[in-house]
Amino acid sequence: MPLIDQVSLDIVAAMKGREEARLSALRMIKAALMKLKVDSPKPVDEAAEMQVLKSLIKQRIVAAEMF
Repeated sequence: MPLIDQVSLDIVAAMKGREEARLSALRMIKAALMKLKVDSPKPVDEAAEMQVLKSLIKQRIVAAEMF
């Protein structure tokens, strides 16, 4: 199952469970993956998806250190 599909299923589960923080994080991940899919002229592979996730993690770590 592609990562974007798994994230979509997790979003539905988070909405049903009323988990606001998890829902927000999943929506952010889905938005980044969709942007990658739209911007990339070729099909997105798993390595590219993992690179997007790593960059999101790095951004959040840097933001947490700043505060």
